[in-house]
Amino acid sequence: MIEYAIVSGKNFLTLIEPSLMPLQELYAKIGLNLSVVEAGVVSLILIAVIIGSLFFMLSK
Repeated sequence: MIEYAIVSGKNFLTLIEPSLMPLQELYAKIGLNLSVVEAGVVSLILIAVIIGSLFFMLSK
């Protein structure tokens, strides 16, 4: 997708915005009005915390 953004001249964030729109709406329902980048970073952090927690729970 990054290669398509480079070739087409479009910004990478405008290409991933439609896929992050449901997450932005979910965060808006709980009071967080986030941009595309912020929604992506928050989602990655949440995924990392969940996977890390599961890993530590299973390793005990």
